[in-house]
Amino acid sequence: MRVYTVSELTRKLKNLIEESFPPLWVEGEVTDFRPAHSGHLYFSLKDEYALLHCIVFEEERTFATISLRNGAKVRVYGELNLYEKGGKYSLIVHRVYPVGVGDLSVRFEQLKQKLKAEGLFDPAHKKPIPEFPECIGVVTAISGAAIKDIVNVTRRRSPSTEIIVRSAKVQGDGAAYDIAAGIDELCEYGKCDVIIVGRGGGSQEDLWAFNEEVVARAIYRAGIPIVSAVGHEIDYTIADFVADLRASTPSAAAELVVRDRREFLDNIMTREDQIKRSLTKKISELNERLDSFERSYGFRKPLDIIYQKFQTLDELDHRLNSSLTHLIELKSERFNFIASRTMQVIKQNLENAKSRAAFLERRLADVSPIATLKRGYSICFKLPAQTIVRRSKELLPADNIKIKFYEGEAKCKVLESKRN
Repeated sequence: MRVYTVSELTRKLKNLIEESFPPLWVEGEVTDFRPAHSGHLYFSLKDEYALLHCIVFEEERTFATISLRNGAKVRVYGELNLYEKGGKYSLIVHRVYPVGVGDLSVRFEQLKQKLKAEGLFDPAHKKPIPEFPECIGVVTAISGAAIKDIVNVTRRRSPSTEIIVRSAKVQGDGAAYDIAAGIDELCEYGKCDVIIVGRGGGSQEDLWAFNEEVVARAIYRAGIPIVSAVGHEIDYTIADFVADLRASTPSAAAELVVRDRREFLDNIMTREDQIKRSLTKKISELNERLDSFERSYGFRKPLDIIYQKFQTLDELDHRLNSSLTHLIELKSERFNFIASRTMQVIKQNLENAKSRAAFLERRLADVSPIATLKRGYSICFKLPAQTIVRRSKELLPADNIKIKFYEGEAKCKVLESKRN
């Protein structure tokens, strides 16, 4: 036989209870109601035979939980849980309804959970409300008090803002479809900067059109920011959760959408005064700094500073001139030495060149044709081409020739030319 520890048995009971019972509805009378500092709500449900411990965690608290009070008859929806450390089971409550509300509250919660799961309430989809709308669209009953409140507030706060009203049924058969159609039409119209959808207060049945899925989806798909203004402050509808902004009343919606021009101008004047004070303070600080500069030594004795700078400049100039003079002297000595050596080399090269030229001149004279003529030789030219005759066979009798001597020349005619 197996022996369980207390923890093992409690854990098995916990698994058995939580797995055997899906989320369920329980009805009973509230007793031992104890709100905790953490925000959680603790109470028990009882009937004439039994007692069930219940918990509403802080994140599950909604408007409906205000019906929790000792002695109240309620219907709750939740899931069973066994607290291992205490060994007690309890109901973790997600929704609370007063008994007698009927099926509308159940339908409301079911649709709310469905749309929430689809992301229609996600803050990431909320569109910002324009700061200064020029045109406001309103979907409500044209004869109701809601439109009068919206118009009165808008005209008082911003007379130039245009209001486009799409009259719609706000309760009864077909109201939800008419409201959804009105939203679609104003979006298609395209000139409205924001749309207010709502009506005055009433019973849950009166406000039910704004709890219909068709209205919720029309608000969600709208390309223009939607403000929901349904009923009074304590009334919440599905439209409130889907809309980009929820207003407690139609008048509050107009106040949220339309900024008071007078308040805006007052803000501008206040900001202008702040800027003026800031500039005045800054100018005063700059004037004080300027006065301080004027009282300083530099402003009182400016020539002293200038003369000191002149002296410093003269000293630097003297040092620069001395340095340059010394440098020039060093460079001059070096230049003179190099120039002297260069002239010596040039002179030697010239003498060598003259000797070489005289030698070449003598050699040239030795091989010159003039020198040969001077030794008794002559040059014979055949006329008229004056080609030099090197062989006798180049001449024929009666050819004209010219003979060049060392001094002078003679023109002759050939009498005879021997070929050998």
